[in-house]
Amino acid sequence: MRPVFAPEIPEYERRLIRGMPRPLVAADGAPPREPRWGGRATVEGFGTMFLAGALFGFLPIMWCCIVTWGSVTFGLLMEAVMIGIWVAFGFTAFVAVGSVMAAFLGIMIFIFFEEGDDARLAREHHGRYLSTADLPPGSPGHECMLRAQDAIDTITGSRVWDAEWLAGLMDEETLARHEWGIAEGLAVGSPDDLRVQRLEEVAERVRAADTAARDVESGELETDEVLQQRLGAVRTAVTVLASGDNNVPS
Repeated sequence: MRPVFAPEIPEYERRLIRGMPRPLVAADGAPPREPRWGGRATVEGFGTMFLAGALFGFLPIMWCCIVTWGSVTFGLLMEAVMIGIWVAFGFTAFVAVGSVMAAFLGIMIFIFFEEGDDARLAREHHGRYLSTADLPPGSPGHECMLRAQDAIDTITGSRVWDAEWLAGLMDEETLARHEWGIAEGLAVGSPDDLRVQRLEEVAERVRAADTAARDVESGELETDEVLQQRLGAVRTAVTVLASGDNNVPS
């Protein structure tokens, strides 16, 4: 199950939150805390500290080229100084100075490195997204949400969708509203099974229309009459989904 977002959250921000390395917090739990020192959370922060610190302490030329995207002259100068320390005072002094430099940079990163956009957005939008923390695997709500998302994926991955044959009736915003409405109901123990069934009905009719479209392209059907009939059935199911009518004509 992928996280479900309130429709007003922009798609770019949804992608960032989905890509977070840490699990999302349940909507009814305490929102993620803002980092105490303004830095990234531990997993990302300590990883960045270790890598950047080690590079800066022992391979400053690589640190300058990769981390700062330039400053090669400064990197060469620092590298020359480190090699000079090794030659003049030995390997132990080289390791000692490099370790001090690495520790210093690591501390600076921990204190001043800005919080990632993904973590900031997850905190700001807390309560406006639902994930497996709200609908854990194995629960009825999780299975119902998977059904709804499978239906949505079938619709958006179809030829009917790509050809914009549902333009004016259904778009990404419409599907996002349905997905969020279903998820909200499941999270509070009020499943909207009827809406899930209607989505599945739309998906089933979209599959049938896709089959007819392929048959027309391959020449198996001489005319697009069957395709048009099935597209009409899709539009009817979409209209029923939007209107709340219980009766889905065949």
